[in-house]
Amino acid sequence: MTRKRKLIIILILVFAMSFSIGGAYAYWAGVINAPAPKTDNISIQIGEGKPLNTVLTINDPTFGDKLLVPPGQTASSVVVAGKTNVEEIIVQYSVNWNAVSGNVAGALGTLKLVVTDVKIGGAGTFDYLVNVTLNDSPTYTNLKGVSTGYTFPTSVVAGTPYVVELRVTLNQASNSYEYGAIAGKPITMNVTFSLTVV
Repeated sequence: MTRKRKLIIILILVFAMSFSIGGAYAYWAGVINAPAPKTDNISIQIGEGKPLNTVLTINDPTFGDKLLVPPGQTASSVVVAGKTNVEEIIVQYSVNWNAVSGNVAGALGTLKLVVTDVKIGGAGTFDYLVNVTLNDSPTYTNLKGVSTGYTFPTSVVAGTPYVVELRVTLNQASNSYEYGAIAGKPITMNVTFSLTVV
């Protein structure tokens, strides 16, 4: 056989093989499967009203004309012009719960009060000389040192002011060192009101 003839036979065989492979590929790709059934699960949520942002407004008390002295010591204390020596200071807060926008009037809430960080002259060294209670005579419920705070038993009604009175008293210094450390110094404390919607 001539070389030319062998080459033509090889070319025909290659051409035939390529045709059969192409046909197989076309047949393979030509199979179209039907799509699987699809079930749509419908879930519809029921709407809710928008949350109403609320604000707790506390009017800051003022009692700058009073000087706190231990019980029975008003007469034996230095008299400062324009000031009055007193054995207790009543701090009155007006707490009002209102909506920032919208209407929450009549909603009920639980009011909580926490008194922390009591200091005399910026230090907590002699804080044990200061008593902070509710002005709920004759009980005088202790508020100082109660880390969980005090929860008022009566619900607060939104839109209705609620008056809270604190009573601050000062124990007698037991020695001249304590007296020297506290005399004429300011008493400071953090008073935090929080409210939980009922």
